[in-house]
Amino acid sequence: MIFTRDEYLEDELLSEMAVAMYEPDRVQPSVSGMIRCITRTYYENEVTLDDKPSLSRRELQLFATGLGLEKVLLSGRQITLKGEYEGIQYHIDHLGKENDFIEFKSTRIKMVDDDNPQISNNWIKQVLAYFKVLGITQGHFVVMHVQGDYRPPFPDLRAYKIEASDDEIEDNWTWIKQRSISYLQAVKDGEPPTPFEWNDGQSPESWECKMCPWIGLCNIRSGYLSTKTVLEIE
Repeated sequence: MIFTRDEYLEDELLSEMAVAMYEPDRVQPSVSGMIRCITRTYYENEVTLDDKPSLSRRELQLFATGLGLEKVLLSGRQITLKGEYEGIQYHIDHLGKENDFIEFKSTRIKMVDDDNPQISNNWIKQVLAYFKVLGITQGHFVVMHVQGDYRPPFPDLRAYKIEASDDEIEDNWTWIKQRSISYLQAVKDGEPPTPFEWNDGQSPESWECKMCPWIGLCNIRSGYLSTKTVLEIE
């Protein structure tokens, strides 16, 4: 049997995948949109699909993998809830049995310690926001470590009971509301939020920027053009 790589079919499948995952009805400001870089959120909601730069193969495939795992793992428990709270849109993917809150994530981060799980700050902010709109302080967080502890067999699932204080929930919600004010002002002015001011770390070296399809535009707007950046744009 002879195998010949068909890059045309790869591109076709990836393109169809991107269209299938596109969410044109996601209204802003939203929980997820305000937690991540609001400059990117602005571009993705103020620019039509046809004019958007393509996601990198890596980001597209990572996102699709996580979405697929979520649907398979929690399909029997998926009761979605969406709405608006104090001007912020929210979309909660999973309310489990008896409306028990469940947040699911998949990650390639190494599973090291059950007592000290590696949970990103953005995930924590998202859960705290959902706690706020639901009026709860506890629930469950489920993580699929796709590569486990990097030793075969790789995948490993962890479920955690989680609980937050009222202060944690309120401080996080205040932070989201403040960002929403800046976002709405940018929309009103028709001027994208300042590059590298709203991403994690407030730097073009932020992890949020590494796979962002808008990085070239932000670099140009900010005057941050390295040799590497010029090559990427070309």
